[in-house]
Amino acid sequence: MKKPIGIVLINYFNDDEVISFISNQLRKQTEEEIQVYVLDNGSDNNELKVFCESERAIKYYKPGNNLGYIGGFLHVIDSLKSLGPGKIILSNTDIEIDTDLLERIGAYELNKDEVMLGPDLISTRTHHSQNPFYEHRISESKLRMLNFVFSSWLTYSAYKVLGIMKAGIKGKTKKKVETGVRPVYAIHGSFMIFKTSFVETYSAELHDAPFLFGEELRFAETALKHHLQILYCPQFKINHHEHATTQLFRSGKMLKHLKNSIDFFLKKRMEEKA
Repeated sequence: MKKPIGIVLINYFNDDEVISFISNQLRKQTEEEIQVYVLDNGSDNNELKVFCESERAIKYYKPGNNLGYIGGFLHVIDSLKSLGPGKIILSNTDIEIDTDLLERIGAYELNKDEVMLGPDLISTRTHHSQNPFYEHRISESKLRMLNFVFSSWLTYSAYKVLGIMKAGIKGKTKKKVETGVRPVYAIHGSFMIFKTSFVETYSAELHDAPFLFGEELRFAETALKHHLQILYCPQFKINHHEHATTQLFRSGKMLKHLKNSIDFFLKKRMEEKA
């Protein structure tokens, strides 16, 4: 029996965009068996709750406190147990997808050790793909550099300005067209496709993830530890309206979460060496 495609949307005071994404994109999908899970970490009123509860194909979760991004996702996974779909997607709502995308994802066959897929995620700001997030495992020196970058708003701002300049130069170069599926270390967190058995099996292990940010590395490190593969699949194309839900230049609070996530992965790396 064919299992539905599951898609998890995490809301944090972004009710209108979540409703719009479901109404204007998910409802137009050619894949008929779609189960939508909305985890509400915070909302202004009951509009999202009323909308979700009026739809048969939507399950609405209101945990009562902010569980963060991975925490919210795992809350949904833990509720599904073995009854969940064969593939489940963790998605932002600031993206545009083709009407047959979920149908094609559902039809894609994964080998036993292949547990995650990442699409060709095109930033509408830079017009370049944000995947692979990291081709190879991030080095300890890179983690230490990011730890320094996120230590103050000044260093972070300088880093972002240099990144924008680099992206501008890169944007003037001809984009390399990729067609082949290949294994990578990490994929971008805006649209992550999972074999449900992967997140069900390692949910307890993943629960120690940072509250916010670092989801790409947390899933990547878990796959690496258990000798499992993450694939970059450029045949799945998505437009990402980058920074529609978070600021281009992060607030001081967001910067603290970024640094905390890097501290987490540096600690894990040190534990490996001990």
